[in-house]
Amino acid sequence: MLPTPRLRPWYYLIFAIPFAAAGCGPGMGQIEGKIVWSDGSPAKELSGGQVVFESEELKTSARGEIDSEGHFRLRTNKPDDGAAVGEYAVAIIEHRLSTGGEGSSLAAPKIETRYYDMKTSNLKATVKPGVNPVTLTVERAVRK
Repeated sequence: MLPTPRLRPWYYLIFAIPFAAAGCGPGMGQIEGKIVWSDGSPAKELSGGQVVFESEELKTSARGEIDSEGHFRLRTNKPDDGAAVGEYAVAIIEHRLSTGGEGSSLAAPKIETRYYDMKTSNLKATVKPGVNPVTLTVERAVRK
Protein backbone atom coordinates (compact mmCIF):
# COMPACT_ATOMS: atom_id res chain seq x y z
CA MET A 1 0.00 0.00 0.00
CA LEU A 2 1.25 3.47 -0.88
CA PRO A 3 1.63 6.03 1.88
CA THR A 4 -0.99 8.80 1.94
CA PRO A 5 0.56 12.21 1.41
CA ARG A 6 0.14 14.56 4.35
CA LEU A 7 -1.18 17.97 3.47
CA ARG A 8 -0.09 20.92 5.48
CA PRO A 9 -2.85 23.08 7.09
CA TRP A 10 -1.88 26.09 4.93
CA TYR A 11 -2.68 24.00 1.85
CA TYR A 12 -6.38 24.00 2.79
CA LEU A 13 -6.35 27.77 3.12
CA ILE A 14 -5.33 28.14 -0.50
CA PHE A 15 -8.65 26.60 -1.50
CA ALA A 16 -10.78 28.13 1.26
CA ILE A 17 -9.88 31.79 0.71
CA PRO A 18 -11.39 32.17 -2.79
CA PHE A 19 -14.65 30.58 -1.65
CA ALA A 20 -14.86 32.78 1.46
CA ALA A 21 -14.14 35.91 -0.58
CA ALA A 22 -16.80 35.02 -3.12
CA GLY A 23 -19.40 34.85 -0.35
CA CYS A 24 -18.53 38.35 0.82
CA GLY A 25 -19.37 39.85 -2.54
CA PRO A 26 -16.25 41.85 -3.41
CA GLY A 27 -18.36 44.13 -5.59
CA MET A 28 -20.87 44.85 -2.82
CA GLY A 29 -21.16 47.56 -0.20
CA GLN A 30 -23.24 47.64 2.98
CA ILE A 31 -25.62 50.58 3.36
CA GLU A 32 -26.41 51.91 6.81
CA GLY A 33 -28.85 54.62 5.89
CA LYS A 34 -31.17 57.05 7.56
CA ILE A 35 -33.84 59.41 6.31
CA VAL A 36 -34.18 62.83 7.89
CA TRP A 37 -36.56 65.72 7.33
CA SER A 38 -35.16 68.99 6.01
CA ASP A 39 -34.99 70.26 9.63
CA GLY A 40 -32.63 67.37 10.50
CA SER A 41 -35.09 65.36 12.60
CA PRO A 42 -35.42 61.60 11.92
CA ALA A 43 -38.22 60.73 9.48
CA LYS A 44 -39.87 58.28 11.90
CA GLU A 45 -43.25 58.87 10.22
CA LEU A 46 -42.02 56.95 7.17
CA SER A 47 -41.71 53.69 9.14
CA GLY A 48 -42.82 50.69 7.07
CA GLY A 49 -42.00 52.40 3.79
CA GLN A 50 -39.21 51.39 1.43
CA VAL A 51 -36.05 52.93 0.07
CA VAL A 52 -35.15 51.78 -3.44
CA PHE A 53 -31.71 52.19 -5.03
CA GLU A 54 -31.57 51.64 -8.80
CA SER A 55 -28.61 51.73 -11.17
CA GLU A 56 -29.32 51.95 -14.88
CA GLU A 57 -25.61 51.48 -15.59
CA LEU A 58 -25.38 48.27 -13.55
CA LYS A 59 -28.90 47.10 -14.43
CA THR A 60 -29.59 46.32 -10.78
CA SER A 61 -31.55 47.54 -7.80
CA ALA A 62 -31.58 47.13 -4.03
CA ARG A 63 -34.19 47.99 -1.43
CA GLY A 64 -34.65 48.28 2.29
CA GLU A 65 -37.48 48.83 4.73
CA ILE A 66 -37.59 52.00 6.81
CA ASP A 67 -37.67 51.26 10.54
CA SER A 68 -39.31 53.19 13.39
CA GLU A 69 -36.28 55.49 13.71
CA GLY A 70 -36.05 56.33 9.99
CA HIS A 71 -33.13 53.94 9.40
CA PHE A 72 -32.78 51.37 6.62
CA ARG A 73 -30.38 48.68 5.38
CA LEU A 74 -30.33 47.53 1.78
CA ARG A 75 -30.73 44.09 0.31
CA THR A 76 -30.21 42.92 -3.23
CA ASN A 77 -30.68 39.13 -2.97
CA LYS A 78 -30.81 38.38 0.75
CA PRO A 79 -31.27 40.41 3.96
CA ASP A 80 -28.53 42.98 4.58
CA ASP A 81 -26.34 41.87 1.65
CA GLY A 82 -26.11 45.50 0.54
CA ALA A 83 -25.86 46.75 -3.02
CA ALA A 84 -23.42 46.42 -5.89
CA VAL A 85 -20.70 49.07 -5.94
CA GLY A 86 -21.75 51.98 -8.15
CA GLU A 87 -23.91 55.06 -8.61
CA TYR A 88 -27.64 54.93 -7.83
CA ALA A 89 -30.80 56.95 -8.23
CA VAL A 90 -32.96 56.69 -5.11
CA ALA A 91 -36.71 56.67 -4.48
CA ILE A 92 -38.65 56.48 -1.24
CA ILE A 93 -41.98 54.70 -1.25
CA GLU A 94 -44.21 55.64 1.64
CA HIS A 95 -46.43 53.07 3.32
CA ARG A 96 -49.83 54.78 3.34
CA LEU A 97 -52.77 53.26 5.15
CA SER A 98 -56.41 53.39 4.15
CA THR A 99 -58.45 56.05 5.95
CA GLY A 100 -61.45 53.82 6.60
CA GLY A 101 -63.69 51.10 5.25
CA GLU A 102 -64.50 49.94 1.75
CA GLY A 103 -64.11 52.56 -0.95
CA SER A 104 -62.05 54.80 1.31
CA SER A 105 -58.98 56.68 0.17
CA LEU A 106 -55.40 56.54 1.35
CA ALA A 107 -54.15 58.70 4.18
CA ALA A 108 -52.53 61.97 3.13
CA PRO A 109 -48.85 61.59 2.19
CA LYS A 110 -46.27 62.54 4.80
CA ILE A 111 -43.50 63.03 2.24
CA GLU A 112 -43.53 65.02 -1.00
CA THR A 113 -44.72 62.60 -3.69
CA ARG A 114 -41.82 63.51 -6.00
CA TYR A 115 -39.68 61.15 -3.85
CA TYR A 116 -41.78 58.19 -5.05
CA ASP A 117 -40.06 58.30 -8.47
CA MET A 118 -36.30 58.13 -9.10
CA LYS A 119 -36.63 60.54 -12.02
CA THR A 120 -38.10 63.30 -9.83
CA SER A 121 -36.66 62.60 -6.38
CA ASN A 122 -33.23 64.13 -7.12
CA LEU A 123 -31.83 61.67 -4.55
CA LYS A 124 -28.53 60.03 -5.51
CA ALA A 125 -26.17 57.72 -3.66
CA THR A 126 -22.78 56.15 -4.26
CA VAL A 127 -22.10 52.64 -2.97
CA LYS A 128 -18.47 51.79 -2.27
CA PRO A 129 -16.94 48.57 -0.89
CA GLY A 130 -17.34 48.28 2.88
CA VAL A 131 -19.87 50.07 5.06
CA ASN A 132 -21.48 53.18 3.60
CA PRO A 133 -23.33 55.62 5.86
CA VAL A 134 -26.03 57.32 3.77
CA THR A 135 -28.29 60.16 4.89
CA LEU A 136 -31.24 61.06 2.68
CA THR A 137 -32.77 64.47 3.41
CA VAL A 138 -36.40 64.85 2.36
CA GLU A 139 -39.21 67.37 2.65
CA ARG A 140 -42.55 66.85 4.31
CA ALA A 141 -45.65 66.92 2.12
CA VAL A 142 -47.32 70.32 1.90
CA ARG A 143 -50.81 70.15 3.40
CA LYS A 144 -53.41 71.67 1.11
